[in-house]
Order: sequence, then C-alpha cells, then structure tokens
Amino acid sequence: MSVEARVQPITLLTYRWGPEDPNPPFQRRAHWEIYPYSLMDDLGEEPHPVEYRAIVLENEFLQLTVLPELGGRLYSAVDKPTGRDIFYRNQVVKPGLIALRGAWVSGGIEFNFPRGHSVSTVSPVDSCLVEEDDGAVTVWVGEIERIHRMAWAVGIRLRPESALVETEIRLTNRQAISHPYYFWANAAVPARDDMRLIYPASKVRIWSDILDWPVHQGRHLDRYTAHDYQGDVFAQDSLEDFFGTYYEGLDFGVAHIADVHDAFGKKFFTWGTSDHGKIWASALSDEDGPYCELQSGRFVDQDVWRMFPPHHTYQWTEYWYAVKGTGGFSWANAEAAVRVTKKGKQADFGVLVTHPMPESLVRLSVGDRIVHEERMSLSPDQPLRKSVPLPAGAEGPLTVTVLDCGGREVIRYTENQQPRIIRLSQRHQRRETAEPTLGELLRDALRAEQRGRREDAWALYERVLSQDPACVDAAVALGRLAIEMHPEQALPRLTAAVELAPENAEAAYYLGLALARAGDEEQAEFELRRAAQDPGYAHAALLEAGLTLARRGDFAAAAQTLSLSLTSGSNDVKAWALRSAVLRAQCLVDRAEQAIQAVLDLAPYDRLVRAEEHLCALAQERPRVAGRRFRELCDLLLPGADPWLELAFDYAGAGLQADAVCLLERARKSVPEVKQDPLIHYALAYWLRRLGREEEARSARRRASRLSHDYVFAHHWELETILKDALAEDPDDGYAAYHLGNLLYSQTRREEALVVWEQAASRIEDSPVLFRNLAMAYREARNDLE
Repeated sequence: MSVEARVQPITLLTYRWGPEDPNPPFQRRAHWEIYPYSLMDDLGEEPHPVEYRAIVLENEFLQLTVLPELGGRLYSAVDKPTGRDIFYRNQVVKPGLIALRGAWVSGGIEFNFPRGHSVSTVSPVDSCLVEEDDGAVTVWVGEIERIHRMAWAVGIRLRPESALVETEIRLTNRQAISHPYYFWANAAVPARDDMRLIYPASKVRIWSDILDWPVHQGRHLDRYTAHDYQGDVFAQDSLEDFFGTYYEGLDFGVAHIADVHDAFGKKFFTWGTSDHGKIWASALSDEDGPYCELQSGRFVDQDVWRMFPPHHTYQWTEYWYAVKGTGGFSWANAEAAVRVTKKGKQADFGVLVTHPMPESLVRLSVGDRIVHEERMSLSPDQPLRKSVPLPAGAEGPLTVTVLDCGGREVIRYTENQQPRIIRLSQRHQRRETAEPTLGELLRDALRAEQRGRREDAWALYERVLSQDPACVDAAVALGRLAIEMHPEQALPRLTAAVELAPENAEAAYYLGLALARAGDEEQAEFELRRAAQDPGYAHAALLEAGLTLARRGDFAAAAQTLSLSLTSGSNDVKAWALRSAVLRAQCLVDRAEQAIQAVLDLAPYDRLVRAEEHLCALAQERPRVAGRRFRELCDLLLPGADPWLELAFDYAGAGLQADAVCLLERARKSVPEVKQDPLIHYALAYWLRRLGREEEARSARRRASRLSHDYVFAHHWELETILKDALAEDPDDGYAAYHLGNLLYSQTRREEALVVWEQAASRIEDSPVLFRNLAMAYREARNDLE
C-alpha cells in the first residue's frame, strides 16, 4: 500500500484560553524571557467544540495525525494491526499553566526548541505536505521563533510498507549572532501500573542525585509504580541508540531510536502515583487518565544548554514505533526489537520488525551453539513470540539473531546484555569559602548566557575583565552581547578585543558584524574576510561579507562570495536562497530559478525559499505561476504579520528593498493580519522612501499611526532604524515612540526606552499598556517608586 495523505478537519472539545495578556512581557517567566510573545494564562473552564486542521498520513501499518494549529504536534499515531494508539491521545484540548507562556496541553509528541514547553506549543506553526520520489510523504511543521529568530522544522515522514514514525529534525540559527538552545522531543504515553521503562543505562539523575539504574538500593526505578511524586529521570551514561517502554498487561509498548551522538538525552517524566500527582490527570484531561513522558533530547539533561553558532544548521533523524506481541523488548534498532529469556528448560523469545522482511532467518543460540533456526517472512503486523525447548547440556547465555534474506544481520541480542556506557564526568562544585577563580567566573558567565540570563552574563564577564583586562574570552563575549544589548558599546569593546588578540576569528567576526550594523560596510567586509580565514567562522563570515557587498550594490561579487560561503555551509538554506536573490538582481533570472529549484528539494518548508520561488516567477513575467506560488507561500505561513516581516528583513538585509516592498505590498492586499499590522506599514514607509516613492511612504506612515497597536510588540533589531526614521519624519507620532520604547526595553536598554515612552505619553492619552510600561521603567531604570 502506498502512503495516502489528506488534509481534513478534526473537531475536539477544547477548553479555550481567553484573551492573551495585552501587556508586553518584559518580566521573565521561570528564568526565561518570552518577549515578544504575550502571556496565555487566562484558561477557560468549559469545553467547546473547536475545529482544527489535521494532516493525516496513512499506510497499511500506521495512521498519523498532525495538528499544525497546536504547535505542529503529532496528535496521534495509530498502530493499525492492533488499533491501539502508540502514544497517549488526549480526546480533549485542556490546557494547564505549564508552558513558557502559560497554556500547555498533553498528548502526542511535542517538539521543544529552543526551550522546553516552548512559546508556540499551542500556537499555529508553518506546515506543508510533501510527496517524495520514493513514495514517502512528509508533513513539515516548524517556524522562526521570535525571541532569538532561530528556526526549527520537523519532517514527520511515513514510508510505504513501514511501521516507523520518522521525524527528521532541522534546527537553524538564521541569525548572525550565537544564541542559546536545546531540543527535546516530548512523547506522551499512558501511565499504567504495568509500565516498565527500557532505558539502556547504568546511572540516572533524579533531581540532583545520581542513582543506580534500573535498581537502586532494592528499588526498581524502571517501574512506574516506583515513583510516588513528580520527577524527571535522566539517563546519564547510555551510549545506545534506543530506549522505550512496555506495558506487560497489554503486551504493547513503544521504542525510540536515534543516533546517540545526535540525541544523547533519554528522559522519563512522571507526575507520580500519589494523590498529588493524580490531580494532573483531571487538570489536563477529562477521561483519558494520567500520562507519562518519554523524551529524547539533544543533550544529556535539561540543565545542559549550548550556544548555537551563527548561520549554522543541525539535522538528524529519530524514529518511534510500536512494539507488540513480543512479551516486551530488551534491545531495539530502527529495523527490529527483540527479547529473549530462559524459563526453566525453555527459551522464550520475541521479535518484531518495522518493515516486511521475506525469507528472514531467526536463530537462537546458547553460547556458541545454535539450538534453533527458522526461516520465515517477518512483518510489522505479525510479531513473533516463541518458546523452544533447550537441548540437554546447553549451557551459557541465550542469543537471538535475525538475518534478512541476503544474510545481513538485522539485530542480535544476548540475554542480560549490558549496554555500552560512558564514564560520568563529575559536576564541578565551587569551594564554599574561596573567592571564585577567573576560570570559575568565566564558566558561570557562559552558563548564564546559555540559559538566556543576558544581564547576569554581562555582569560576570565584566567582573572577569575587572580582574584581568587582557582576558580575550570575556572581552569578545561582552562585545558579542553588546551588539544586541548595548549597541553603542559594541564597536569600542570589539575593537579592543581585536587589539588584544588579532588572531581571534570570533573577535574579527563580531567586529565585522558591529561595523556593518553601524553602516561601515567596507571596513566590515575586511574584518569578516579576516574571520573567514578560520574554518570555524568561514561560512558565517563569508555569508555576512556577501551581504555587505549586496547592500553596496555589487551583486556579482555578492553572488560569488555567497557561493564561497556554501562550500563550508552547504546545508544553510538561507544562504542558498539569498544567492538566488542576488543572481536575480543581476537579471540572471534563469540561473536564479535553477538555484532555487535545487534548494526547494532540500527545504520545501522554508519561507524564504518559497518567497524566492515566487519572485523568480515574477521576474520571468509568468504571472499565473507567480500567483500560484504566492498562494502556496500564504498556505505555508502561520497566521500573523511576523513571517512577512522576517521575509522582508531577509531581502532588505541583502540590499533588495524593492523585493521587500513587493512582498509586503502583495501580502497587504491578501493577508488581513499584514494589512492591520502597524509595523508592516512603518517598514514599508522606510523602504519606499529609500526607493524614491515619497508620497507612498507618507501614506504608509499615516496608515501605521491609525491602526490598532494592541498586541504589537516590536522585536526585530532592524526596526530601531525604521522607527527612529518614522519619528524623524513625524515627531508627533506617539505610537512610533511607543514601539521604539518596547524594542529598546526588550534589549535591556531601559533608560533609553523610558525617554521615548515619555515622548509617547505626551502624545497618547488612552493607552493603559504604555503607562504600565512607564511605571515598570521608573521602578527598574531609576528606582523611582513614587
């Protein structure tokens, strides 16, 4: 059976969350900044039927349902041979105050980037459906998140004759500055007393304690019933590629497979079996009972973060599948799960494969002696469970081996086989009485930065420099942070860092970036070229150098430099798309079209690729094709104005203001959210004026000032210049000052924000949000409580 795909409505009872908080959330939530997202903490008490857009994939073994409007989660995965859900399916959408913004719902698989229970976990995300040449069908879901403007995409793929739920994960820092991240895929499964956890490790971390696994001091931690209270269990030392769970009473479970070097983290979460834990079953569902979470993570646990390098992409694939009818499983890979145990004089074993394997050989050995062999056709809908008598004198551990019809070993497992493990590193504990060393201060500063605590990191890096003014790491870090937090300090700090260490590629790279943002494109290119001599910065530096050339109008040199950048960053979709754009700017439209069609196969979900496809068709004077591609772009994008602003800033950042205006003007005529967003019109006015279209620019500014400004939170750094330009053209535009204040305050530039908010307040009288912002600024920036 081939894979069938369809888009259909699905109606779910939903406890709707009320209006989002209209106040910009400058305060932190659980250690994390969530601006420019609004809080979603007004939860409804009565369910109402709500229709969602579902994308369904189906073959002979599986039926998958994806909900792009609920964060792109895999809502359900039905194992068709048994009719069971592989994961916990919640029949209602019933939020609790758990996610970063508040509302969060349980069930299916949730994808978390760059933080856990992320800002878009119950919000719409981009989505598209792609039929592939080999018969597979993939639902791509993802977005460019607004806090750091990094991108995530997950391709949920189903192949013909396969029982695997395949998830291809692509994470991209589209920005020129490194930002903190982690990634966890969070699968919900039913919580039952017969649940056994299969995590191939010898040590786990629960809270701050490292415990033996699976048995610690006589307590079987691999049993759901061993966990009375809410807690996380993180495998600490596993080097195996699988984990999962099994329900002995159901003879059913789920296995997860991923290359351990891509996804090291293996987590189990439970609310616990106590009455306190059981409360969450009714808090998050009506009749579906309690659930637990099996999570696969990029890093060992959720205390570990990394800085995502600029213009970098990580990608890998993970697999989930149902295991059933085998009496459990002890070992698994992407093709099969197996188990074998000795029961008296019998060997009991089970095998399940994830795709049909005709004429396979199943072999049972005792030590080196083969005691049973059987050739058979294996299939995901025909699990094998068998007991065979052991011959007299057969001594040693049992081994089950599966070979395909060509003799290739599919899987092998020996009874009580121990997993591969690594030696645990000891977490450093600071000496209680001693002053921290410079090394400890640097470590703490980096950890603060990795956890998004920018101001704490700034203070710690400054403390390092106060003790050692020649510390290059701290000097570069402060310069990097200054680009976003205190732009007026970026150039002097990074210039000093380069003088300290002329050979430091990171210092040269960020100095080049700071120069470019200050408008000194030629000097910026020089520093970026210097940084590109280091392989670690070659791609990002050459990409940024190419953009400086494009902004100066040298599109031929820009195309050449972007091509060079792709030799060390071939999976950077943004670089490919911008290379097509600068080719098109040289009127090399056929080459641009060929370039974008090539990258479309790599990233059919990418907004910029789809936009460039549309602009290429316009340049070729193919209006019907261009119109179709524009509709496809609109269908891909999540609702709102932000995706369009991101596209416009991508083009304007390459000196292609006319393309930015073209996209926004087309969107303004067909996308209601774009038409109603004042920031769109401020941006249009800015670029129209630079294109010499003064009257249209004035009209756009007038539209911006007349629109509703509720729930509009400026966060793109490019908007600072645009809003300052609007104020220069019309000093009485209080809303331009209001938005500029929001942007500056979100960057921790509180005194600057206060000044422009005061300017806004002298012109706007009916904005409670503005006066709330002023009150916050008087308290935090000046400690003026009165």
